[in-house]
Amino acid sequence: PAALMGRASLDPIISIVGVLFSIVYLLVSITVFCLRLRQPDIPRPFRIPGHPWTTLLSILIAAVFVSLSGYGLWVSSDSLGAEAWVLVIWTLMGTIAWVASRKERKGISSKERSQLIHMN
Repeated sequence: PAALMGRASLDPIISIVGVLFSIVYLLVSITVFCLRLRQPDIPRPFRIPGHPWTTLLSILIAAVFVSLSGYGLWVSSDSLGAEAWVLVIWTLMGTIAWVASRKERKGISSKERSQLIHMN
């Protein structure tokens, strides 16, 4: 079915997927840096060579990817298409839900959090 849609229909979708992958890569890089900063003594199955410099470089590169892919999405169309508006609205909804649930997340003990994450 995707092959029948044509290139013009797939380009915006592919561009948005590129933006989303860039955002996820940025968030993972920031999470790794914060986790290693806040909990340096927890056991880890691997070490990051050159930490914190390689992690900071990863954050910087990911931020450039997000900027370039977002800019490319904006420039590739005359205006923000429906797909891009879906991305913006979805991101805003997720951000609002995350901020609204902050109080509930803070009230969970680390043991409960571990059980929820690992489903023990």
